[in-house]
Amino acid sequence: QYGAVGAGMGGPLALRLGARLSGRRSGRALSVTGATLTLAGALAERFSITEAGKQSAEDPIAYQILSSGQPGDARPTPARQASRAPKTPAYRAGVATPEVTG
Repeated sequence: QYGAVGAGMGGPLALRLGARLSGRRSGRALSVTGATLTLAGALAERFSITEAGKQSAEDPIAYQILSSGQPGDARPTPARQASRAPKTPAYRAGVATPEVTG
């Protein structure tokens, strides 16, 4: 996880920042190295996501646990939504919100 972020984002950033702070102009070699690190980071991230998907596919119990539950657990019923809503005073016609100055 950190290798993909480090190589893909942190590496090129560190290279460019180091060149900028040293006062040197970033050359072609620095640009090629940064682009290569970005591509390597993207490849590492894609590989890790694919491997995680394979592990997830091999565990059917995890899906069953995720999808099991009582009706209304995934999408609460209106009554449950009302019970969770904060208690606010009823609407009163003609009353405006006071203007905040400051």
